[in-house]
Amino acid sequence: MGIVSEGEPMKIGVLYVSYALSASCALAMGGGDPCPGIAFDDDSQFIDLPGTGTPHSVTAGDIDLDGDLDLLVGMSVLSDEDNFIFLNPGNGVFGTPYTIPAQSRTDVNRLVDVNGDAYPDLIGASLNGVVVMLNDGTGEFPVPVYYHTSAGNGEIEVVDLNGDSHLDIVTTSEQLDGISVLLGDGAGGFAPEIFTAGLEHAAGLGIGDLDSDGIPDAVVTLDILDQIAVLFGDGLGGFELGYITDGGDFPLSAAVADLNQDGHNDAVVRQLTGPGIHIYLGDGTGNLSAPQRLEVRGGTTLWTDSIGIGDLDLDGNFDIVTGTILEGATVLLGQGDGSFLTIRSYGGLGSGSSGVVVADFDGDGLEDVATSQTVFPGGLRVVLNECDAMCTAADLARPLGEQDFADITTFIDFFVDGDSIADINRDDRLDLGDIAQFVGSYQLGCDPGGNGGD
Repeated sequence: MGIVSEGEPMKIGVLYVSYALSASCALAMGGGDPCPGIAFDDDSQFIDLPGTGTPHSVTAGDIDLDGDLDLLVGMSVLSDEDNFIFLNPGNGVFGTPYTIPAQSRTDVNRLVDVNGDAYPDLIGASLNGVVVMLNDGTGEFPVPVYYHTSAGNGEIEVVDLNGDSHLDIVTTSEQLDGISVLLGDGAGGFAPEIFTAGLEHAAGLGIGDLDSDGIPDAVVTLDILDQIAVLFGDGLGGFELGYITDGGDFPLSAAVADLNQDGHNDAVVRQLTGPGIHIYLGDGTGNLSAPQRLEVRGGTTLWTDSIGIGDLDLDGNFDIVTGTILEGATVLLGQGDGSFLTIRSYGGLGSGSSGVVVADFDGDGLEDVATSQTVFPGGLRVVLNECDAMCTAADLARPLGEQDFADITTFIDFFVDGDSIADINRDDRLDLGDIAQFVGSYQLGCDPGGNGGD
């Protein structure tokens, strides 16, 4: 791809650059990609799952305690398939899975150690309540134990709610309009539920301290009502309703993290319809701001477990990965102030990603992405992060696949919005030469003749 004619000047701070780019450049280079700035492996791994069931979620944990993160795909409660375990050989390339049979599907799961033996156990939400399956130390979960809950078939989180250093379980129920808490005893057992009612159509769940008292609080999506509820933890394992506020169009998923690095937790809410993502900034007293609305490439999502949070570009800021129906997983790049730039999608078109997990699967210190694919045939998709140690925002800004004028303007707009120019060519200078280098690299890398084309 080359500069074919001079376009209108663009202002960056007090500097101007004239540019125009050729209409398109398909990057179909086989196994290699000479164009710079790639952060993820475009040839993501996809594994078909046996049967015709619908994957709902994916979660990660070192099931066999070999130092590598394994994956558990949870099947929809409407499926006839059991859940699938993928053991990691260490390089993030997963092979044939094996199944975890259960009397009820556990379509949303967590892999955490609840009995103190260092092996992650399986905690799942099912139609019959909460299922706890202790890891036997070989990667197997032989004995399911069922706990009745009034809320047991929605989102699920495992966290210490009452400060006793034992993990507890929180789950939602859209049918029974509330959330249930099961307090853990540290040995793998759980007490009868503490139920908080009055949360109509409770679906998604995010847990974190919102009012700076050291006690976990909850953000619950009330999907059909287009609202979210903020509940404050009482320190004993229960929750008290704080307030209900705007949740956008049919909010499904929720997550809690400090998105603007002010020391206070914020909330992320994913909509089934509407703009896609809402960002709520917290003030540390429990109050959330009016939502910042972000469009998400790839359209809507299908399930509640569709938000992943991590630092993909090593800039110290949280980024968001969310599943979409049309374009796999979409990355929203955090800029450190609570704002995000929708960069690109990973995993191919039409993959119908639902569940999302962000973690390092190949042991290179970089966070990768795994998604459960809901569109038939259902499966698991893994996209490995290939940022190097000098990774910058520019690396994630390089779009995927067909390159055109809009892609490059999006790239440059990132730096305009950030009021800065990155050191794209890593020569320790922040100048227009960096942008020229970036554009020129497309000319060299994308033109088969190496002469820039037209």
